[in-house]
Amino acid sequence: YFEPDSKNFKKDEKVPLVIFLHGKGDTNKLAKHPQCLTFIDPENQKKHPCYFLAPQDGYGGIWCGYTGRDIHSNSEAIWSVLKIARLMLEKYPDIDRDRIYITGLSSGGHGCWEAVAENPNFFAGAVPVASGWDAKIVQHKQKVGIWAFCNPAEQKGVRFAAVKILKRMAEFGGDCRYSKFQIASDVEKSKSKKKKKSKINNQYLSL
Repeated sequence: YFEPDSKNFKKDEKVPLVIFLHGKGDTNKLAKHPQCLTFIDPENQKKHPCYFLAPQDGYGGIWCGYTGRDIHSNSEAIWSVLKIARLMLEKYPDIDRDRIYITGLSSGGHGCWEAVAENPNFFAGAVPVASGWDAKIVQHKQKVGIWAFCNPAEQKGVRFAAVKILKRMAEFGGDCRYSKFQIASDVEKSKSKKKKKSKINNQYLSL
């Protein structure tokens, strides 16, 4: 986890905690993960200081999974993340308990959905990316704000699941948004079909 420099915020000021759940393919790559580096970037921390937690999943990168057909939960992994977050709250009193956010990619995004649906009073907001979840899991009143992002090239089952669970969360009081994004490599390929491979890979053009 990352502890912000106290010089970036006032003495009595409280700052948010951001939790990031990596995707299945990012196991053992967190030290160089672009999302991690963005949150702890010195310039970004000056503007938006925050505590940052990026746990390494010990279950092969499977926080939970959804393919549009099959759904499986890994509640033990999610429970472990929440346990670490609560320990951080005890250790760092300057964390704002009303501003705890969670985000994740792919399998990590699936984990976001489950974490928020089952613990709606713990989080202020969530940004699941390229992921969906079973809408039936939403059984509690939602106060959390959710902004979900999906690539149009994503599996239809995942995209439909994201929209479906957002609608259900909205029905339960959640503040929900849905946006599409393109990967830069896809844009480059569409511009020039002559190029066999794009030089730009895995970079989000716009979020």
